[in-house]
Amino acid sequence: MPQPDVALFNAPYADAEGNIYFKHAATLTENRFSAAAARQKGGLVMAAVSGIIPKSESEISMPASEVDYIVVNPYNEQTVSVPQHRYWPMFTPACALDTRAAVQRLKFINTFLKITPVRDEIGQRMARLAADTFVKEVPKGSMINIGVGFPEEAVRVLIERGLEETYTFTTEAGSYGGLPAPGIFFGAAIHPQHLESSQDMFHRYQTELEAAMFGFLHVDRQGNVNVSKRGPRLTDYVGPGGLPDIAEGARTLIFVGNWMHGAEYRLEGETIRLIKPGKPKFVDQVPEVTFNGQVGLAAGKKIFYVTEVGLFQLTPEGLTLREVSPGIDVEQDILAYFRPGALGRLGFRG
Repeated sequence: MPQPDVALFNAPYADAEGNIYFKHAATLTENRFSAAAARQKGGLVMAAVSGIIPKSESEISMPASEVDYIVVNPYNEQTVSVPQHRYWPMFTPACALDTRAAVQRLKFINTFLKITPVRDEIGQRMARLAADTFVKEVPKGSMINIGVGFPEEAVRVLIERGLEETYTFTTEAGSYGGLPAPGIFFGAAIHPQHLESSQDMFHRYQTELEAAMFGFLHVDRQGNVNVSKRGPRLTDYVGPGGLPDIAEGARTLIFVGNWMHGAEYRLEGETIRLIKPGKPKFVDQVPEVTFNGQVGLAAGKKIFYVTEVGLFQLTPEGLTLREVSPGIDVEQDILAYFRPGALGRLGFRG
């Protein structure tokens, strides 16, 4: 890895002697490790803190001897939009706040700021299908990683069913336990059991991660997934984030996303009708392979794709249609959107 000459990080507080405190933080990320790497190379370690507090020997996170400069910035944030000097206890391990109330509060903020889309009933049904698949395929007590977008909606369904204590949720930023915070607060967790570095969390993912749930931009006939490249422009490139490492460790992968971009559906009782097709997101070849379906399959992973039209699973024979949403016509609404002659190669099976 590249060795840093300077480590610059945020921390909640320092004392007058220069000791650093991580209490009341929402995440720890790589503060300690980046500082140690810079120090090993003879570089500088700089911390930006929200304020100076009285010394507490038992709570010191980094001793003054490991830090060269400290900047006091009263505008430091605990997490996005939350000032550190008015930190939210819900993001800390010591919090006793009602979890469901916290979830509703964060959902309201994300919706008000238009960070999280308002899901219609079609989206809600897709979230329920993802949650059903999750409960069916993931053993109780498992360690889980949840991505942004539709996976957050699936977690909301699990909470509504009273299953939040059944699994150990984590974030790659280092929150262990609790519930992953949605939208603008991604990376933090509501009432985590503890916080650790993202490096430690990724080490856990190599051996302990049972399942992960992600969104997607495109899926192709080989089961490959693109989450990193929205389009041809530089500004369309959002990158893979932690997905490659998380997917490498997880035994079960559930991708959740729209069957088409811009499609219109109509609810008729318990059935769904596709009334205006959009641009297919299941394609012959993804524009960028963020996750390789065949490599995952060869590693023995269970791989699922949840959409409005139904549930698919990647098998040695191809993408297998495991469940069709009520009202969806397999021939007309699914198979018809692939080129003539491609259906056999796609390996869609009922």
